[in-house]
Amino acid sequence: MIALYLRGHEGVRPLGALMGVVLPAVAAACDLYLLFNLDAHAKWLGLIWLALGAAYLAYLTRLFSQAQPEMDFVEEAA
Repeated sequence: MIALYLRGHEGVRPLGALMGVVLPAVAAACDLYLLFNLDAHAKWLGLIWLALGAAYLAYLTRLFSQAQPEMDFVEEAA
């Protein structure tokens, strides 16, 4: 969000500096604080979960030689 704001992206620029820079920076600082204060077991579990997700993505994309799958959020009428 901050990078898009600094680049002048038309979808982010109208939000202003508060919503485009300050709020995302505060959220990132909170995330980092929580991450550094996690228990070691939680950090290991998170790394294992990340590795499984990366391995599954590698499998789906045939070792990243194909485009990643996209989700379709359009609901079909019954």
